Amino acid sequence: MGYFTLESLLGFIEDFSSYINVYQHYKTLFHSDNSKDKSLAHHARNKKPNIEIVKHLRNVIGCKVNSYVILKITDKDILQYLIDGMTNDELSLIELDRLYEFPDIETANLMINTFPSTKFNQPLNLSSLEVIQHLHQLQRDEMFNIALMDYKASIGDIETVKFLHYNRNEGCEDHTLDEVATNGELENPILKNH
Repeated sequence: MGYFTLESLLGFIEDFSSYINVYQHYKTLFHSDNSKDKSLAHHARNKKPNIEIVKHLRNVIGCKVNSYVILKITDKDILQYLIDGMTNDELSLIELDRLYEFPDIETANLMINTFPSTKFNQPLNLSSLEVIQHLHQLQRDEMFNIALMDYKASIGDIETVKFLHYNRNEGCEDHTLDEVATNGELENPILKNH
């Protein structure tokens, strides 16, 4: 088995005992720094990352935390564990310009407080209305642009569209009205006058 197979396994292994079996048989594949760091990133993209696997990759293997890992982790406890253990060098290299979602307010606060000088350049299209309202209250204006309202309208999230309309001034593209009409929301008075 080569490293690419190991990468794939790390993306799918969810229990620690299976991971340890793979590690025992293929630990020579973890020797280069590049493969170590990729290992953590590949497990980060797992739908159910396991904190014991993350701890082993971090503490025994010596994997470093990079932007890709931070962007892919969705588990708050694992994210907190990684952030708490990051070196100053690791912290200084984190770029979050491709972040599309804060899954919840706690995660949003953790990321904003850990990386206060980071400009989150993407509209948070996948974030919930609750998170969007929270970010609006924090005045994180760089996270809002017309693409956010356009996306929310395209998926029929009219409550978020209403919030953005009444509370933000970015507006939307002309075609957004067509998307809202397609989703059956044209009768909404806020969109008729937009």
